[in-house]
Amino acid sequence: MSHSSAKSANPELYYGSNQADVEATVFEVIRRLRVALDVGGLALREHLDLERIELATAPGDRNPIRVPFEVRLTVLDGRLLMASYHGPFEALTDDVRRPLSDELTARSEVVQRAVRALLPALLTADLPANYVADVAFVRDGQPVVLELNPLYAAGYNVPSAHALLVAALGADLAHRAGYAESPWTEILDSAATLAGERVEQSPAVWLLREPVDCSISS
Repeated sequence: MSHSSAKSANPELYYGSNQADVEATVFEVIRRLRVALDVGGLALREHLDLERIELATAPGDRNPIRVPFEVRLTVLDGRLLMASYHGPFEALTDDVRRPLSDELTARSEVVQRAVRALLPALLTADLPANYVADVAFVRDGQPVVLELNPLYAAGYNVPSAHALLVAALGADLAHRAGYAESPWTEILDSAATLAGERVEQSPAVWLLREPVDCSISS
């Protein structure tokens, strides 16, 4: 169970792996939403057994840290710009981020397959030109879209992903203003300057060779 829409400062904590966790999470969702909204109750639409990543911070660690395996797809101007890790990354300490980086690198092919599997739905859906789609993975490895959010939510907690968004937005706005369209390599160079590292080398960002057109065919 997830309720990241409650916009907690720690959305990665809002998952329930057993009945007690689910009940506690539901209670917390209602408590938070009642501050601003009239909530009569919650309806369970579907229960998903989502994959998590377990991070052992020391050899033989019996209490590994568990974080979500969730990916955020960023669509800019009708094109799939990138997939980035949507969970704690920059906020983690170095000794925890290192094993998480290894786990994310090992899942690169899984993410790439998920992106391609979901593209047909994105191509045919009546969606805005700019948005992000949050994707999680059930235990059998199948990707599932959890929710859609506005573009400003892109690059959450991953500096290199945010840098790529800023660079791509700048290039897009310049092109709209009449300047020549920036090549993809130039956008990546600009993002590297902003982030202080190559986006292509970040374990928390997955790129296709070029942004994929997700605009709706007429």
